[in-house]
Amino acid sequence: MTPYYPADYFPSYEIVMDELRDYRFYAEDMCHPSSQTVGYIRDRFLDWALPSSEKSLLEENIRAFKASAHRKPLYTRFL
Repeated sequence: MTPYYPADYFPSYEIVMDELRDYRFYAEDMCHPSSQTVGYIRDRFLDWALPSSEKSLLEENIRAFKASAHRKPLYTRFL
């Protein structure tokens, strides 16, 4: 007898196929999901997988990452 390994499953495919059936949720090739769809699925996944106590830490890390990617102009003296 094979052992039972519990696993969680997030139904991203089913969400896209059942809830997001409209053409606006697909990229121009009408085959791949649009960036709007990816964002929606990401938000649903985070709501499902991330404890509410961790959401503020995630937002803080996202802000820090965006700030670190921001570059100062090379010629700030002339701006």
